[in-house]
Amino acid sequence: MPDPSAHTNQTIARLFDRLAGLYEMQEGGGFKARAYRKGAQAIRDLPDELTALVAAGADLQKVPGIGKAIDGKVRELLDTGRVQTFDREAANVSPLALALLDVPGIGGASVRRLLDETGAQTPTELLAALDAGAGAWLPAEGPRSLEAVRDLLAALLQSDPVAAQR
Repeated sequence: MPDPSAHTNQTIARLFDRLAGLYEMQEGGGFKARAYRKGAQAIRDLPDELTALVAAGADLQKVPGIGKAIDGKVRELLDTGRVQTFDREAANVSPLALALLDVPGIGGASVRRLLDETGAQTPTELLAALDAGAGAWLPAEGPRSLEAVRDLLAALLQSDPVAAQR
């Protein structure tokens, strides 16, 4: 049985942001993506930990931005440690695409465009493409910057150079 206290509002919101990004990478995923982004923000804005609210029997659907689907996925996460919908959607993209969704401010559409444009499959390939001028359309400053993408890729290469090549 997973430890629900391991899930903070921030980690739960991150999961929903990543799920939104996965839907943004698909054609026609706009409605779901917006709903999950809104839910993630609602969770981040909660004054109390979501795990405590669930344990106290709170009706999460009374929180603006959290509907039936997100409520169910929060409970699934706390009960099982996983969200099947996320796992299913994540299985359809490369590990590199999934990692890029963690760059603050970069959404699924930008990730898809960047990877489609470069054809990169690994952090090393994407770094080489960026060095060659790919992704120049990303802002030079701010959270969606090329530098933030480079920092993530460098961290991936440093943490596990062999795995980062797959």
